Amino acid sequence: MHILIVDDQPLFADALRQVFLRLGNHNIIHTVENTAKAMDYIEKNPNYDLIVVDINLPGLDGLGLLRQLQKHFVSIPMVMIAASNEPTLMRQALEQGASAYVPKSINAKGLLHTAHQVLSGNIYFPDLAQPVQSDAAFTLAKTLKISERQLEILNLIANGLSNKEIARELEITESTVKTHVSKLMVNLVVNNRTSCVIEAKRLGLL
Repeated sequence: MHILIVDDQPLFADALRQVFLRLGNHNIIHTVENTAKAMDYIEKNPNYDLIVVDINLPGLDGLGLLRQLQKHFVSIPMVMIAASNEPTLMRQALEQGASAYVPKSINAKGLLHTAHQVLSGNIYFPDLAQPVQSDAAFTLAKTLKISERQLEILNLIANGLSNKEIARELEITESTVKTHVSKLMVNLVVNNRTSCVIEAKRLGLL
C-alpha cells in the first residue's frame, strides 16, 4: 500500500507515519511538507492508495491540493486533518471530494478506523452534524422519487457508515441497502456514494 502524508510539521508527520505503518507490513509511506511537492510525488506515482493532508499548509492549502488533483483528473482517497472542527471547512472538504475530515486531536485508534473506512470506499465525516430534513427537503425528495427510507440511508452514508453497518443500524439486509443506494445514484444522477452525498447537499436534501 502506498500512502502520502502532506504536513509541514515534521514531528506530526512522523507521528502520522508511525500510525499508518500499523495498517500492514508492506506499506510504503512518503512524507512531504507542501502541495507542490505532493503533486510532484503524485505525478510520478499516480497509484497512491491514500493521501493524508493537513488542511493548513504553507502556500496552497489542503483544499487547494484537492482542487489540483481534480484539475489533473486524479482520484485518490484523501483524509483531511485539521486543528479545527469548523463545519464550514468540513463541508468545503466534503464538497471538493475529500473522503474524510478528522481533528488533529484524534487518537491512533480513531485515525486507523478512519483510514479503514476510506480504504473501503466510504466517506467518513463523523463530526459533521446532519440536520433533520425540512419539509422542503421531503418535498424535493418526493419530486426526485427518493423515499423516506432512502433519505435515512443517505444520512447514514454521509455519517460514514458502510452498507453492512447501515443494514445493521436499520435492521434490514445488506442487499436491500445496496438496492436503495443504487436507486439513490440513479435519482441523483451520480455514480458513487461520495457523489450521492455531495449532490444531496448541493440540492438541500441534507
